[in-house]
Amino acid sequence: MSFLRKLIFVIVILLSVVCIHLIQVVKEFTTPEKPDIKLEWWSRGDEWNEDQSIFPFKINVSDEVLNDLKYRLEHTRTPRKPLENSNCIQGLKIHFIHVKPQNISKNIKVIPLLIVHGWPGSLREFYEIIPILTTPRHDRNFVFEVIAPHIPGFVFSDAPSKPGLGALEISLIFKNLMSRLGFEKYYIQGGDIGAAILQAMSTNFEDNVLGYHSNLCELLKLIITESGYLHIHSSKPDSLGLSMDDSPMGLAAYYLEKFVTGANFDYRSRQDGRLNETFGYDKLLDNIMLYWISKSATTSFRFYSETFNAKKFTAILWWPIHVPTACARFKYDVIVPNEVLSDNFRNLVQVNNYDGGHFAAFQFPEILANDIFSAISKMEIINNRRLKYFIPSSGPYSQTSEIFC
Repeated sequence: MSFLRKLIFVIVILLSVVCIHLIQVVKEFTTPEKPDIKLEWWSRGDEWNEDQSIFPFKINVSDEVLNDLKYRLEHTRTPRKPLENSNCIQGLKIHFIHVKPQNISKNIKVIPLLIVHGWPGSLREFYEIIPILTTPRHDRNFVFEVIAPHIPGFVFSDAPSKPGLGALEISLIFKNLMSRLGFEKYYIQGGDIGAAILQAMSTNFEDNVLGYHSNLCELLKLIITESGYLHIHSSKPDSLGLSMDDSPMGLAAYYLEKFVTGANFDYRSRQDGRLNETFGYDKLLDNIMLYWISKSATTSFRFYSETFNAKKFTAILWWPIHVPTACARFKYDVIVPNEVLSDNFRNLVQVNNYDGGHFAAFQFPEILANDIFSAISKMEIINNRRLKYFIPSSGPYSQTSEIFC
């Protein structure tokens, strides 16, 4: 029996290697055409009759919501009703954090940087890294102005009222967000599913993206190695989401497991998953609360259904990226050989390896920030002679949480 199990294991590994090799071979000969991204209206409201102003957004959690949460924690119950869609870029309210650097000198460039979260993360992942990115350094002649949006359907950004909004379509929404803020040239950074959106931006909006930095540079291997939850999200988002939106205990258990596995696969054998020493309970509960009070578990799962079930996204996975790119690879995350990276990213300026896991900004903000500064300094040399970007006037430190509508 033991020999049979070993034989089956060897066969599975060999088949996996063959499949990955075949995919690489097919990619060399069948690179598809770039898909056309149509400018669409994603809301039930009056088409294209939108207020383009930016207004402050304040998180206001009522006592009713908090009392209901306390009751549910004490009285776990079965699912009752599904999440309702809400109803303004292309019809959607996009929540984002916008942080400008503090007291910069005239010799310091201010560079716009769009950073995008993943799942089960949120903008809470970036609370520690944003101050590092927006603080001038003695060894750099630039600093970042950070724009960090919630993906549509996540937390405080509206979910669409019709099918079809995946990574490809969201890439256009984020391009329009940056344009509305006054940025036509900028750098982008992200991991996890945020990398799917940014990879689409890099291939389709090369005139806008000055460079791409990622801590997850191979989406195809993520799909293969983490196909369990991804398949559930892609095929049954509402079935799973209903239970998550109705049970805070279920939501916490499902999300926290991902942080355990993402930090270090071996932590699963620890009773506490080393969550507190790796991230901190308060930070993790902040993140879970954002999903709970916004009822956005279901709509966040739908992102997978609309992205990875779409044939058009195959083109994004396989289309080579020509903008300057850098990869920060963490030991316990999805890592691929340099040869695979150079096949996908034709202008790879930096690849560094670190000890850490999947949620780099959350777990090691200083390390990731240093890598971003290092990579973009190299990209600046490439872009300096031919590209210009919007540089806002210097001023005091400013952090806002805003909604486009």
